[in-house]
Amino acid sequence: MERSRLRRTIDLDGEWERRDFIDEAWRWSDALRGSADSSAEDGPPVKAGLSSGWRPAHVPGSAIDDAWRAGEIPNPYVDRNSLAAEWIPERTWAYRRRFMIPADGLDRSVLRFDGIDPGGVVFVDREEIGQHRGMFLPLELELTGLEPGSHDLVVVVDRATWLPSQVSRTELAREHHSRMAYGWDFCPRLVHSGIWRSVHLDRFDARLGGPRIAIDLASDHGVANVAVECSIEGDAATLHAAVIDPVGSLVAADDAIVDGDRVSLGLTVERPVLWWPNGIGQAGLYRLDLRLQDAEGQSLDERSTTFGIRTVELAPIEGAASDARPYTLVVNGRATWIRGWNWVPMDAAYGVPRPQRRHRLIELLRRANVNMLRVWGGGLIESDGFYDACDRAGIMVWQEFIQSSSGVANTPSDDPGFVELMRSEAEAIIPLRGHHPSLAIWCGGNELADPDGRPLDDRHPVLAALHDALTRLDPTRAWFPTSPSGPRFDNSLAAVAEDPASLHDVHGPWEHQGLEEQHTLAAATTSLLHSEFGVEGMTNLPALRATVTDAQRWGADRSDPVMAHRGAWWNNEPFVQEAFGGGLSLEELERASQHLQADGLRTLVEGDRRRWPRNAGSLPWVFNEPFPNAWSNAAVDYFGVPKAAYHAVAEAYAPAAIGLSFASQALEGADRFAVNPWVVNDTDEVLRGDLLVTLHDGAGRRIDDARRPLEVAPNAVGTAREIVFGVPGDAADVLVLDASFAGLSTRRLLSRTATLAPMRGLALADLAASVSVDGDRWTVRLRVTGAVPALDVRLSDDRPIGWPERPGAAYLDANLVTVLGSEARSIEVVWDDVTASDRRLRLSGWNVAERVLTGG
Repeated sequence: MERSRLRRTIDLDGEWERRDFIDEAWRWSDALRGSADSSAEDGPPVKAGLSSGWRPAHVPGSAIDDAWRAGEIPNPYVDRNSLAAEWIPERTWAYRRRFMIPADGLDRSVLRFDGIDPGGVVFVDREEIGQHRGMFLPLELELTGLEPGSHDLVVVVDRATWLPSQVSRTELAREHHSRMAYGWDFCPRLVHSGIWRSVHLDRFDARLGGPRIAIDLASDHGVANVAVECSIEGDAATLHAAVIDPVGSLVAADDAIVDGDRVSLGLTVERPVLWWPNGIGQAGLYRLDLRLQDAEGQSLDERSTTFGIRTVELAPIEGAASDARPYTLVVNGRATWIRGWNWVPMDAAYGVPRPQRRHRLIELLRRANVNMLRVWGGGLIESDGFYDACDRAGIMVWQEFIQSSSGVANTPSDDPGFVELMRSEAEAIIPLRGHHPSLAIWCGGNELADPDGRPLDDRHPVLAALHDALTRLDPTRAWFPTSPSGPRFDNSLAAVAEDPASLHDVHGPWEHQGLEEQHTLAAATTSLLHSEFGVEGMTNLPALRATVTDAQRWGADRSDPVMAHRGAWWNNEPFVQEAFGGGLSLEELERASQHLQADGLRTLVEGDRRRWPRNAGSLPWVFNEPFPNAWSNAAVDYFGVPKAAYHAVAEAYAPAAIGLSFASQALEGADRFAVNPWVVNDTDEVLRGDLLVTLHDGAGRRIDDARRPLEVAPNAVGTAREIVFGVPGDAADVLVLDASFAGLSTRRLLSRTATLAPMRGLALADLAASVSVDGDRWTVRLRVTGAVPALDVRLSDDRPIGWPERPGAAYLDANLVTVLGSEARSIEVVWDDVTASDRRLRLSGWNVAERVLTGG
């Protein structure tokens, strides 16, 4: 039988061993003698006392996570235990394992590391074979010549790079490295190090590199020309390429003669299925199959990758200032408003694979009508797994290079060595992500500014170098030098008053401005793009209870040392107490804080969206969090469980939605107030009908209503005439605004007093709840049998959370709903990867009896 010449990839992920050293003490230890069963006798001299202490490790992984799993430190996510882990990145870590080179007759062996953080030295059989620096750069090392059999692999990972924390000077950062875990407002100091991405051994006679894919889509979308370029190592004769469409049919194929170390070919796809962003159409994905062959037709290498056929560009905003950048997102010729979120690493221990959490978060985003994520410049160049998930979900990615502001000074170094380092890293990184249709925008970094606070542009040497690399290697992708891209940084009432035309791409605010001021800002802002802003809120109580022990849960404000450790910047407990009349219990504080966060975020998002196409999009800060904070801007807690803000923004991001603008949530005794209703239509159909707005009070009384005829064109906003409601003196202190139009609906809660305290004092609603089960789908039916409405009824997955993380999730099509008297409402629930016997939901609300619902 003829031997196979097909490339083999041997996975070296999994169980390794590790031990720590101070600086270069590993050179005097047995670290280079290989794993425990090695029989080698030679090697460097061994110093007594430095030859023991090997413990389990996992690759890919994190030194801190390994230490926790081995019981060397307490759980760093609980209380203030992260302080006990701060020594770990100060050590040099040696990792070791044995691997086999098979006797398969293949000529070459190449060892590949997809990521070593921050870098290190690699040894095979006690011989140094390579050094590396750069956490985002892969490393390949030639092992050809090693005999088949067992070999020792040791990787000495450098102690963590010193980098400035959040409050410092950006110019001091001289490596392209994640900065978040050095201490940020949403992450305590948990500096990462370790072999953080996969390791494998390639065995081959010849192999493919790449591919790089370029697509030329005809203006009428009738045909797409797909250009494929691959690098070739070794002797080969032909390259065969085949394109498989989204339903599995072969639609194009071509062969090319290999003559040199690069080969190109072109394929034509007729009537292509386009890749569309979430909420507009299907994210059609094609598969490219490549087969490298020798002269006899035997396969040498086979690879497959996915790609999408689409065009993405940024267009100017009509009527904007002449110096404004183009911000309008145009996909396949269709302008669309950016329904975005900011994204940070899923975990401070970002080397630990978390595919279940990633799946849950991306699915939550898809169900929340999101079409773009901004990958923040203090975090990561995200992984292929992340981009694959976004490709499938139709979520576009704005990827920043890893540079960020530092509070005191926000200008990167212009040192020639640093500029060249960033250029070379960009040249290595850009091609690795180029085939992903979700990748829409590259950006130089987060909040990079001159000493006067003005956002930087391409005149800064490092940003010019990054843009130059992008122009050469990925010229069809959009580029921003930084975010915000200016010319002004801040979104504020002062900025609007000073120069409304200067608010192009802006950031802020990140704190709730007040029950009236939040609405004032939303009504006044003039931004062209709102790429970062947030509202703070308390985490979900189950997450708090899982990560703060009873003995440490002294109080909820920032004077408590544990609470201060877990998000002091965003702990606005005094404001929440004041807004709800004071005396809130911990349970009430969670509900009140999350109500303010949800309403505050929705108010700003709607303030942006109602100005489409004058405003190009919203990207709130922040969707997820890498550490279980007690208070933060996150809409989803560390365990992937949505807070109230998630549901509020999901409603505001619906393809077609009703918006209600008014002056304040708290009317302070006013006998009348104005409502400005509007409808956004991001569909391809005309919406028409009567917009009905009704005012109810907390006693179940229907106070008044108003109708406005409205027709809204596709991809447009329709504004109805202002409605002024009178409020009778005998009305209850809680008011419910209800609006409906063309099958759409929305509700808002208001108070007749100066605070939102009346929500706490409303009489208990007679709320009945039942569950019907259809496989993995539940329908929860809510019905109020009396007059008093049930406010902010919430359904939550009631399974315990903690460690190990619970599998699966419950996805709800709505939540935090207000059900009026004598009204019924249904909520659809989909259980994903949750055993039927474990499925249960906790029902709660401002004025409902808390209970657990099961499917039995």
